Amino acid sequence: MNDTAIQEREAQGQKAKNALLISVQADLSVIGIKYLHYILLKEGYNSYFLHIPNFAPSYEPGLKNFQEFVSGLNPVFIGISLMSLEYERAKEISLFLKRHFANTPIIWGGIHPTIDPESCFPFADYACVGEGLRSIVDFANAVSKGEDIRNIPNLCYMENGKLRKNALYPLYENLDELPICDHIPKNGFAQEKSGVISKIDRRILKKHGRYLGKFYDIASTFGCQLNCTFCCSSLLSRLYGTNRVRRRGLENIIKELEKAVQDHPYLELINFQDENFLTHDLKFFEGFREVYRKRVNRPFMFACTPMFVNREKIALLKEAGLVWIRMGLQSGSDRTLREVFKRKSLGKHFLNAMDIFQEFEVAVYCDVIVDNPFEEIPDYIDTIKTFINAARPYYLQLYSLTTYHGTELYDKMLKDHPERFYDPTRKDYYEYAKTPQNHLIRIAPYLPRSVMNKLLEMYEYNPSGKLFKLCLFTTKTLCVLFFEPIAFFRVFKRSQGGAYLKLFKMLPVYKNIIIERYKKHFKKESWAKQN
Repeated sequence: MNDTAIQEREAQGQKAKNALLISVQADLSVIGIKYLHYILLKEGYNSYFLHIPNFAPSYEPGLKNFQEFVSGLNPVFIGISLMSLEYERAKEISLFLKRHFANTPIIWGGIHPTIDPESCFPFADYACVGEGLRSIVDFANAVSKGEDIRNIPNLCYMENGKLRKNALYPLYENLDELPICDHIPKNGFAQEKSGVISKIDRRILKKHGRYLGKFYDIASTFGCQLNCTFCCSSLLSRLYGTNRVRRRGLENIIKELEKAVQDHPYLELINFQDENFLTHDLKFFEGFREVYRKRVNRPFMFACTPMFVNREKIALLKEAGLVWIRMGLQSGSDRTLREVFKRKSLGKHFLNAMDIFQEFEVAVYCDVIVDNPFEEIPDYIDTIKTFINAARPYYLQLYSLTTYHGTELYDKMLKDHPERFYDPTRKDYYEYAKTPQNHLIRIAPYLPRSVMNKLLEMYEYNPSGKLFKLCLFTTKTLCVLFFEPIAFFRVFKRSQGGAYLKLFKMLPVYKNIIIERYKKHFKKESWAKQN
């Protein structure tokens, strides 16, 4: 065999180890697909990560660059990770890939294929259901060696016109064995609006990362203890027969964060993406307080559920560097929480948590679900009153109720309110209906309580009255122009320890988020025209 033949054979062997993983999420704040990317790298594959936030199927320069990028890699398979809202984007990308790379297998993974695997075909050749941390390696090995794929756990595919679902691997138990991922992923690329595909560096991270790439995302736990009817986590619990939360060790978490701040000194904040960071016990937080300040020393934030909030935990976390909390109330109506959402965390837990955050001067923003056909006027009023009475300052994020395939509420919606069902792959849950009750919920945290209570009285007396409508329009306008910006300023100031200099330094980081929020305030919901 001559030198040229040897080189060609080596090149073919090298390409047989190439894999391409594509994220279609709006920004680079992804964790799951990064784990898969780094697991493949650890197993000796030349894994490439490609971020495509906006795929334009009619934009020729972008399509040409994408085709040339994939052709240059010649991957043995292409994986696409998606949530339901990203379904259309993943579909368009897959159709393009099938036209130009018909012999390259495409596998979809993420929460959407898990909850609705049937919808993945014929756009994908395979779909991964559940946790793919082991399956991705089996799949890569089988494809690169030309071996049988059909019996790999967690995989599903079409066979003789029927969907075949394989058994699941057990959940990954020792999370400390997972590789540590980089803030800027190795072999990472992103397609820009111009269509150019660029290697991810600080410039690209600033454009495509949330908060200019200055926030570092990490998960310290996998799973959720609750089984809310609207949440895909409850489906995962049923899928695996457990809602047990798996935890990483403290030292493992600190090592990852220590590396992140050493590699990227510009990081301003650590964001724990756990479903509920407060699921850790008091002993964990005592240890966390001791080592976090010494070895990481960055402000941090997390999401939590009201019923898990207590003074002891928040006191320890405040000392460690806690500045932001995101907390989900979902509804101020205990009836809705108990009967519709089957949620144990109630209004009293929320108000208690808000008092504790006020005591420790933690910046808070809260989630609430609106456009719920299972709620009536008394439920709306309970929600509005809850937000009026909650300790301030805080700000509110409204989410339009979206029911996902496989969840308990999905079936209940189809049965009881089919006229209010909207395709979750096409519904933007940030766009809520501009109804009087939603407007009242939106402004409840910001208007003076006396004004808000009077407005609520008018709504209860005659929600269709001209006087109420006029007062609502006036107060809503005042809120948008005056009271809400003041509340934002107070919350952001609190997140910077009350320091004006730090506040103004960080405003550019939050600018895009604030602008998007105000745009959505005036935007009519588009999903209502689907059906």
